[in-house]
Amino acid sequence: MRKFLVVLFCLYAAAAVALDGGEMDRGIASQTELPVEKVKSTLDAYEAKLKAEAAAGRAVKMEGFGTMMPRSVQGTRTGRTISGGTVTYQNWKLVKNPVVVSDTTLYAPEDEAIISRYKSNTKAVINKGGSYQSRGFGSFKMRRLAATKTKPARYSTFFSSGKTGAHQKFVQE
Repeated sequence: MRKFLVVLFCLYAAAAVALDGGEMDRGIASQTELPVEKVKSTLDAYEAKLKAEAAAGRAVKMEGFGTMMPRSVQGTRTGRTISGGTVTYQNWKLVKNPVVVSDTTLYAPEDEAIISRYKSNTKAVINKGGSYQSRGFGSFKMRRLAATKTKPARYSTFFSSGKTGAHQKFVQE
């Protein structure tokens, strides 16, 4: 069964499809030979700590993966709707010169294997054009950026925050 889950995870990564939290848990559990419940509770705690750091206005450097840069509300903006009306929404701006925290302080040393698999599996999925949707933290995906006058067309990793208020920008290493 474990080999099947590893093969299944590799197929998801190769097929560039969406991967959700439950599939990530099962894939990491089969790779590390740990119970799925242990993996799920560890990842839930890790993502909760990432959200707490974002709420506190600190950037989190995820070793070997990237940096989560916090955003804060700075007023409101007025935009237009398709029907011609107006809508007011919050203006999210990056926090200037945030305190940077290493993600190694957010988990216990015995959880290193789970967190490193989490980062490497997420990176593998998004670099192959897929996306990873966590359980309430947000989603990682690869997007194609159009060419501009000064830059050619390129691909970049994007993080879309969930509806929980962890508004961040992700910068991949």
